[in-house]
Amino acid sequence: MGFHLFKSSEKLTIPDNKEELLKKPYTKFDPEFVYVPLSRNGKPLREIRGVGDYVARGTLLALDDDNFPIYSSVSGYIKDKKEMDFANGHMMALVIQNDHKHTFELRKPLGKVADVSKEEIYKTIKYSGCIGFGGAGFPTYKKYQKPAQYLFINAVECEPYLACDYLMGISHINLVFAAIPYLLKLTGAKKVYFVAKERHELLIEEAINESKKHPSYHVEVVKVPDVYPMGYERSIISYVLHKKYDKLPIEVGAIVNNIYTYMMLGERFIYGTVPVSRCITVAGLVKKPQSVLTPAWTLASDLIKFCGGRSTKRPTMVVDGGPMAGKAHRNDFVTCLETNGVLVFRDKYVRPEPCWHCGDCCSNCPMDLQPVQIQMALKSKDIDRLITLEADKCINCGLCSYVCPAHIDVSNNVQIAKALVIKAKRGEKK
Repeated sequence: MGFHLFKSSEKLTIPDNKEELLKKPYTKFDPEFVYVPLSRNGKPLREIRGVGDYVARGTLLALDDDNFPIYSSVSGYIKDKKEMDFANGHMMALVIQNDHKHTFELRKPLGKVADVSKEEIYKTIKYSGCIGFGGAGFPTYKKYQKPAQYLFINAVECEPYLACDYLMGISHINLVFAAIPYLLKLTGAKKVYFVAKERHELLIEEAINESKKHPSYHVEVVKVPDVYPMGYERSIISYVLHKKYDKLPIEVGAIVNNIYTYMMLGERFIYGTVPVSRCITVAGLVKKPQSVLTPAWTLASDLIKFCGGRSTKRPTMVVDGGPMAGKAHRNDFVTCLETNGVLVFRDKYVRPEPCWHCGDCCSNCPMDLQPVQIQMALKSKDIDRLITLEADKCINCGLCSYVCPAHIDVSNNVQIAKALVIKAKRGEKK
């Protein structure tokens, strides 16, 4: 399987619709309630706190079967337990009423790098609750189980509309760099790449200036072209290292983390705070589009209301994440730690036509997959064919749906096929 960086970039431009959003400083929102999920990856969590308990920001609420922690994002009383719709599914949640006192339960900071062991750094990451804040939600500690040669700070943010990582980056670049020495010691890496879009000049300038303060970190700031999906870690590795890998970047000695993940790790290492907030871009058909720093597990409707409400009376849908790879909802939902966008768009139905077999989805797939063939195999329920077509390699970038002249939701069909292949492969292993 090959890999390319958007072969059709010269003939197809994806408007990013974020020029004005990049100019507005992020604001802060403090909701009345948050709704903390009590399951993870479809499995119920082991509850540590329950209804009636008082909690601070950062109080441990629950653990999964691998002891991955879930922390309270506000201070106040747990008022109830109820079923809620989340960005990533329907599940039971703890309802916490915010007392707006912002009481924080701190952990012990790590102290000087020279005074802590690799084991202490790894354990701190594991129990920090840090995830892949770029949208995947993958527990961060799992990326640091092996030594590495290169560390990548992914500040590309290539999805249209989204500006939250950029704004947080230019405001808190010191926290990003605060995490670096600990991660260098843990992994043994000798090189750090800070990767950002070439047009994000202010963020690049901040990174260059901060890197000059820490020459021993060996940070190289890399400007990448403004193409989609440049922010995908496979795209970054291919562009910077000119290397390919099968499943994970560590196969070529690299670890890639989102810039927001670096910020949260920096805060944990230096100040002892765990990640309980997320900056989310609220845009589209809202009266005051902006990026908002909010406690985790805030209702999407509360964020939209904070941004002035909808700017249209026509039916709308709300997308969790970006318009290319995000998930559309017609009902209200609770945002997650990995939510980086709440986008309001018109809810209009476009009738799909029969597939034209034009091949645009194939020529634009950055993973060199054959979405049209995957759709056909899915329709005939040919699992063996789906495995051969490597449907599980899909990165859900959404390009196949974007370019489809027949208005078919190709990406959704490939995602269904991907899930079937993953399930089949797990069955084979058993």
